[in-house]
Amino acid sequence: MVLMLAGCSSQTTEPAAPESTTDSTSTDTEQTSNEETVKVGILHSLSGTMAISEVSLRDAELMAIEEINAAGGVLGKQIEPVVEDGASDWPTFAEKAKKLLEQDQVATVFGGWTSASRKAMLPVFEQ
Repeated sequence: MVLMLAGCSSQTTEPAAPESTTDSTSTDTEQTSNEETVKVGILHSLSGTMAISEVSLRDAELMAIEEINAAGGVLGKQIEPVVEDGASDWPTFAEKAKKLLEQDQVATVFGGWTSASRKAMLPVFEQ
């Protein structure tokens, strides 16, 4: 899925920087930050029994994001990864998926290496 994003990267010049004002608020800063980045969740087991096979997945996804960002990002926006640890515990996967969606407000989530983790997260994504 990450490699599909590479095909969407823009070869055009960077968009013009927003005009700065002297009385900008923190809300303006947050909005500008959100407009310049696309948050994506990375949810793998980084601890526990499944970490041995899933840490490398996280590393590969972070490397791909770094390469995409170095090439200009996606449609001129940088990808901002938000990494969470499913801890090889299926209920934890559901909790972390919910956090990524509701609190971190990511656009997508990469992860779910095992069928058990996908099964745990599915109800969260279906809501």
